[in-house]
Amino acid sequence: MRFISLIFVLLVMTGCGGNVIVGSIAQSPSIAGIGKTQFEIDNGTYYKIGNKYFIDGKAYYPREDYNYVEEGIASWYGPNFHAKPTANGGVFDMNKFTAAHRILPLPSVVRVTNLKNGRSMIVKVNDRGPYAKDRIIDLSRATANRLGIIKEGTAFVRVEVLKDESIKFKQAMVTKNSEPKLDHSLRYVDVAEMKKNKGNNFASGIYIQAGVFANYNNALNLANRVKSFGDKGKTKLHKINKIDGTTIYAVRIGPLQNSNKARQTLNNLLENNKLIMTCSEKLNERDYGDLVGLNKQETADKFGKDQVHIWRRSYDTPPPNGESLKDVVDRVSPYFEEYIKPTLNSGENILIVAHGNSLRAMMIELGMYKSEEISNIELPTGSPLCINLDQGRLI
Repeated sequence: MRFISLIFVLLVMTGCGGNVIVGSIAQSPSIAGIGKTQFEIDNGTYYKIGNKYFIDGKAYYPREDYNYVEEGIASWYGPNFHAKPTANGGVFDMNKFTAAHRILPLPSVVRVTNLKNGRSMIVKVNDRGPYAKDRIIDLSRATANRLGIIKEGTAFVRVEVLKDESIKFKQAMVTKNSEPKLDHSLRYVDVAEMKKNKGNNFASGIYIQAGVFANYNNALNLANRVKSFGDKGKTKLHKINKIDGTTIYAVRIGPLQNSNKARQTLNNLLENNKLIMTCSEKLNERDYGDLVGLNKQETADKFGKDQVHIWRRSYDTPPPNGESLKDVVDRVSPYFEEYIKPTLNSGENILIVAHGNSLRAMMIELGMYKSEEISNIELPTGSPLCINLDQGRLI
């Protein structure tokens, strides 16, 4: 038994027509980026993941996913968007090796491989899109030209996130001093050999990707859980050999006949007791009482820096008219015992999304920390924490 997050996205494996580019270059990125440093022009003014959003009624879920691999249709964009703002405050330059993606953080680093001619290169993702005909990535003109996509307009590609390079860019967005160097040299991949790898051959159609795992047994567990969805035999476990030499396992439902069938299957997957969603105020953030609405300097000026530190970091000393961490534990504990613990004991997986102090309270319930330790435990925002249990015991 373990806490595990399942993210469902549409994976498209169909062909589509080329795109038409019209218009002229109105200005250069340097002009469009007046008031910004060169770093901000190239990378944006901030590191962006973003919240769930909708385009033409379709939902997109931005996220950090360092195991991300997807195969589908790539298109390219150029003059109509040249020198215009990117989604995180940068400026698009069609003559640089960049790309737009629907859900990956901005900036991220990916390897794009043209599965028709074997051309492969590293590019930086620094914009959002594409949203036409279920394409998975939009390449700058320079990138598309190097990969041999300009003439046909689209190509079937593989997109792989490069973890180390992406993390370097994420860290660089904090200092904004220097941009990590990328090797944009062109490589040639033996596509025929790639397709010989078990699980890398896909029939044409639309797929729902239920999860991607580094561990085969975890992928097999999910495949068994969702195999009742879609038509008989539609759930597949694909072994994917990444270009960097590592192997991951993708659980996919498909191929499905069309986008309507895919959306119907996805809705059924979410609604038919495979992913049960509940909300409770018991997991709300700690109530800071009279400190609510004040910034750090204002609280220090009003109550004294040392006193504020005691309120924030002690286990059982609450701020005026507010809750201590002990109060939060007392609030969360009955909810954990009544709803979460029985579900775990029945062998189900749970994804818990809550405020930091509520999560700290559950860590105490799970026996991970003692009350005198928990106040100093830092939890990264938005990063999944996987906790494995066996017969109720931590493993």
